[in-house]
Amino acid sequence: MIDTREQLIHVLTEAAEVEHNLLCSYLYAVFSLKRAGEEGLSEAQGEAVERWRKLILSVALEEMTHLACVNNLLLAVGGATHFDRPNLPVAPGYHPAGVVVRLTPFDAETLEHFIFLERPVSARVSDAPGFASADAGREVPGRPLTPSAIDYATIGELYDALAEGFTRLSAELGEHALIDPGGLGVVSKKVVHPCPG
Repeated sequence: MIDTREQLIHVLTEAAEVEHNLLCSYLYAVFSLKRAGEEGLSEAQGEAVERWRKLILSVALEEMTHLACVNNLLLAVGGATHFDRPNLPVAPGYHPAGVVVRLTPFDAETLEHFIFLERPVSARVSDAPGFASADAGREVPGRPLTPSAIDYATIGELYDALAEGFTRLSAELGEHALIDPGGLGVVSKKVVHPCPG
């Protein structure tokens, strides 16, 4: 549960790392694809590969937008932008057990893994073979002295927890105090990239 500004900043920082890691994974998969006209691809296969490339590249661009939005939220609540991330492959346990992130070329298993990571909270989707994760969830202390990670099974659950945290803290602190903690009105000058919608 997110019930302090510090915890909110901590979880937003993790969301930035998750988005950054995922966009790197998508880009790696895209650049592993052959190009239309390359040896070994028929014309029809080349056209199919180019469609796949455009689709996965559009997902990577969405992840970049998510990263920008998370950083805008970090700035808005008094945090700092966060573009750092762990080296890939991400060590087991760095993220929750179900979030396995590593660079893999585009194939059926990689695509299945991407679908698993991005699945809606209610979807019953299995991860691809070869992407097995440690079965241990994160143990979240009851009342930690410092902000700590939260456990989540899907990216959707991470964002649901953030939404609940924003709602809780807005009610407790007031929206103006949460979004502009310094009261200086400078948040709009720090925007990383405008979020769509």
